[in-house]
Amino acid sequence: MFKRQKIYLDTSAISHLDQPGKPSEYEYTHLFWRDIDRYDIYISEVVVRELSKCDDEKAAKLFGFVSDVQYTLLDKTHEIYALADRIIQRKVLPPRSIEDARHIAHALAVECDYLVTWNMNHLANIETNEGVRLLTFDLMRKPILIIPPSMLVKKEESDNEDA
Repeated sequence: MFKRQKIYLDTSAISHLDQPGKPSEYEYTHLFWRDIDRYDIYISEVVVRELSKCDDEKAAKLFGFVSDVQYTLLDKTHEIYALADRIIQRKVLPPRSIEDARHIAHALAVECDYLVTWNMNHLANIETNEGVRLLTFDLMRKPILIIPPSMLVKKEESDNEDA
């Protein structure tokens, strides 16, 4: 039987649904969102807190998108804080990126296949992926890939980008 892939969404994977000023990310996020029900979706209290910081109109719109999706809400636990601290101690991320470390920790705790984000500076880059890969190996945990939503869009959906 086919096992559905588990995806953790960070805040940017949701907030780009309402950022038409970034047309490529906006389009890919909507294409990804259209087929999001193919996956088991996880978001955390970090995402909810970050979305709540948006102005009221934007927050309502983004929470509207989230409410249309079946997802599991992950709460903060001692394990999450310990994993996030380990990520910082291993210098996978700098101390100022503790919330990003918590996103990774949540995704690792529930053994997601992917952490989906538009945050290329701290998360979806080769250095962070390599640091997380080494950490999961050392902790004997399932590895995870940190990728942008565009990597989960089916090729035929994005063919108009090549024209």
